[in-house]
Amino acid sequence: MSYSTWKSTLGLMLKLPRTFKWKFPKQFNHAVFNTTFTQQRFKDAFEKLYKSGTQQRKGTYKFLGTVTFTRAFLGFFGTDDSKDPVKEHIRMGHIAVAREDFKEAENCYHLALHAGQQQFNEKKIDKRQLITIRIYVFDSLGNLALKMGDLKKAEELYKRTLKVAVQNEFFTLTDNATVEISMRLAAIYAMMGKEEETHSGFQFCIKTQEDKIKENPDESSYTYGLLGMCLENYAKFLVNAKQYDKALEYLQRAEEVVVRYLGEEHPQRIVALNDIGTVHILKEDYDKAEKVLKKALAIGHACKDETLPVLYSNLGALYLRQSKVDKALEMCKTGEKIGTEMGHSEAVKRAKFCIEKCEEEE
Repeated sequence: MSYSTWKSTLGLMLKLPRTFKWKFPKQFNHAVFNTTFTQQRFKDAFEKLYKSGTQQRKGTYKFLGTVTFTRAFLGFFGTDDSKDPVKEHIRMGHIAVAREDFKEAENCYHLALHAGQQQFNEKKIDKRQLITIRIYVFDSLGNLALKMGDLKKAEELYKRTLKVAVQNEFFTLTDNATVEISMRLAAIYAMMGKEEETHSGFQFCIKTQEDKIKENPDESSYTYGLLGMCLENYAKFLVNAKQYDKALEYLQRAEEVVVRYLGEEHPQRIVALNDIGTVHILKEDYDKAEKVLKKALAIGHACKDETLPVLYSNLGALYLRQSKVDKALEMCKTGEKIGTEMGHSEAVKRAKFCIEKCEEEE
């Protein structure tokens, strides 16, 4: 499957109406934005951009991602959660997921679907509210299936989510919510070993986000962040496939996006640089790896980021690879010291492991 056929595949998958118009430029440029952009990092921006969780556009609602969609979903109903069985079942489902009781979570989500249908039959909610419930619950069930490792079921649920959302004009093919679910599908295909679908899926996501940013550089933080998550996962796929040069190209451009949008001393740049350094190490280009990791260390000190002790351990591991035991031991001990001061147990654990390896080499 080539990139050019992903859109038609998606269309067939969703059985889109004939009146649906595709909006895909013929050319696309590669770019990468790396590492973890969690929902929490965008929460403040969401609060400012979407006070109600939705925006009206040409008679349809546009939902952007899980956080915003959740706000939109809750906005359809009253504020008293205890009186709404749909929200109560969903809340209990989320609690069950948190305690890893997946069977109970699945049962709660299905009860929410049933309660929503019952409210519709009793004319307590309208059709659009019912569809909103279905989209949200199907998406939650897809996430649950993915947590349980049932890739086929997760794939089917995400496709169902997209089908319901697009056919009822909740999403368009270029909305962030569509891209987010497409990203998950691409990741699923990667785990299934379907390389062509993985490549075309991630490229579709990347291209869609880049086109939006090119058209409007002032796009929301979620648009930039979603581009980051798509490219992070694609870069990992390329590294696992040992396509280091291509992965490195993506990661270097990722850093450019981080600097452009978040600034030169943002913690996200540290993680991007660390991943670039990792690929240099895999390529056995140690001088470049050292230069990049030192740059990350400088930024870490400037913003006092919690990744600082880990960076020292990583640099120590690099020196150890080069048989520079004294330098390696110095870096790892520094990482242990800073990690202890920060209360960063995982970083201390890594540093101690590095120290043990150094002592074995002495």
